[in-house]
Amino acid sequence: MSDLIDGLDLLINLVTGVTLGFLAYFSNKISKMQNNIAARDVYLSVYDKISEALGSVLAKGFVDESAKALFWQARDRARLELPNELKEYTQQLYDKMLEANTIYYNKITGDFKLPVGQERNKIVQEHTDIIKKLIYEKPHQIFSKYMTIKNLF
Repeated sequence: MSDLIDGLDLLINLVTGVTLGFLAYFSNKISKMQNNIAARDVYLSVYDKISEALGSVLAKGFVDESAKALFWQARDRARLELPNELKEYTQQLYDKMLEANTIYYNKITGDFKLPVGQERNKIVQEHTDIIKKLIYEKPHQIFSKYMTIKNLF
């Protein structure tokens, strides 16, 4: 009789161990999936800010203060949470944006705008060239390799 009890005890312990192993395995998978979703949300947040800012630049032809704020937010969040390639990319976008914004508000419009003439034409062309570079950016090419959904199960 004690052999039977020892056998049942062993079987119960084995079933319990296997069950706990499966629970740990699936808990780990769920945790990884949640981490991947959270990480993807960070990438998507930065990408959305860049897309919205670039859309504004395309629609208006210059970098206004709301687009400037979006570029700044995207760059700063990328600095904190994204890989170096995206940190560098968002910094490059920010630098272009800031140059275009500064030219527009300090030399084309505002209190310090240049008078109509050759120098102003040169500055306007420089601004236009920077805006074209921003408009032709393709952030989806940079972000897509980081934002693909992987099968976790």
